[in-house]
Amino acid sequence: MRTSVWWFLPVVVATALALAPAKSAPPKPVSFTNDLLPVLTKLGCNQGACHGQQSGKGGFRLSLRAWDPAFDYEQLTKADNGRRVKPSDPMQSLFLLKPLGRVPHAGGTLLKPTRRTMSSSAAGSVRDARGQTSKKTSS
Repeated sequence: MRTSVWWFLPVVVATALALAPAKSAPPKPVSFTNDLLPVLTKLGCNQGACHGQQSGKGGFRLSLRAWDPAFDYEQLTKADNGRRVKPSDPMQSLFLLKPLGRVPHAGGTLLKPTRRTMSSSAAGSVRDARGQTSKKTSS
């Protein structure tokens, strides 16, 4: 009795599809609430001992533990005439220079200058994340 090899064809096609390089998906838009605020929290920037205290620190105030993303966005982009984010030259934004230790910062150096932190997309991400500051919902 002769067996057919056609049963093997779907396996070959499935394997080829699985091993084929995936098409590059377009970059996911940056979310201020979901992407940037967790970084500020991890670095301790919005904690009670730093900019999250009631009066802020060094003239800069954030909501405690990212409680109010809309307030934090306003503070980063519009407070003090928007001096913390420089849309024309994101690499010169205080939002990036201070934690990198490029300008004096009472909190010290919090980030290492890596390719990721030094990319213009890292510095410009606050500007690009506008409108994505909805309050977190507890589940």
